[in-house]
Amino acid sequence: MTSYVEVIIEFMYNQFRNKIMQVLLPGYLLQLSSIQAIVIISDKVRDHMLIHGDEGIDDLNALVDLRKIALVCCLFVNILNLVIFIRSTIHIGHRMLYRFTSWMDLIIILAVFYICQQLLFELNQTFLRCVEAVLIVFIWFKSIYFLRLIDEIAPLVDMISIIINDIKYFVAIFIIAIIAFSQGFMLIGKNQIQEGYDPPYANIVGAIEHVYLSSLGEFDTEAYTESEMMTPILFILFLGLSFYMQIVLLNMLIAIMGDTFNRINEIRESKKKQSQLLFIVDNWYINPIKEKEKIVYIIAAC
Repeated sequence: MTSYVEVIIEFMYNQFRNKIMQVLLPGYLLQLSSIQAIVIISDKVRDHMLIHGDEGIDDLNALVDLRKIALVCCLFVNILNLVIFIRSTIHIGHRMLYRFTSWMDLIIILAVFYICQQLLFELNQTFLRCVEAVLIVFIWFKSIYFLRLIDEIAPLVDMISIIINDIKYFVAIFIIAIIAFSQGFMLIGKNQIQEGYDPPYANIVGAIEHVYLSSLGEFDTEAYTESEMMTPILFILFLGLSFYMQIVLLNMLIAIMGDTFNRINEIRESKKKQSQLLFIVDNWYINPIKEKEKIVYIIAAC
């Protein structure tokens, strides 16, 4: 990549970054604030109704009024985000299916519409908390997208996405190992139930939890000694689990991450330019530069 192209990419990246900070970032901060307000106020309203009922109705009405204001702000920003999402989807095309940020935006938009509907019509409040939990996680993770605009943080964000991509096959092997050991512990747990004991790994959910926690070093072997007949095979399974899951696989994971870090660190500058160029292409629709066609021709000429 010649120095001329690098200068052009740097110039265009700064233009796109400034446009995003002026247009998209304020909208995100307003959406984040309104969603936080909705979740906190709704939780206080539900707790008040559960504990006090209709007592203190004035305080309750004040909270409901605040929530309505937050709902209006959130709904307005969400409609704008829907328009932006449609524009970006038209621009990106089928590549949208492969971008985690696009799916995250879609989930946030749908979750906000659902929450507004539920709160306005006072529908299912139990499931509403589940949707709120998912929404809060995704809306905070969306901040990582804007953190990429900071030069010192952008390489870290890119490295996280590359590491996640590099360990996808490791994750498949890890899941297979969890399933294998979980079924083994569950079958032995069934034998312990027949002998009058009730180990936590006697069902599939408890077995998966037991194996997963054990693979992370949180060992719980108390139930192994409840049945003398099953104790030897349980400890054999435990030794196999601890050796394969903790010593082999987790150390392999550390090695993969270290190798990815070293590889990316060696090509940091070129990777930075590639990331900036991808950022420009993905956000081409916001149109921060007039007569972009001339810049395209300059890049082609270089």
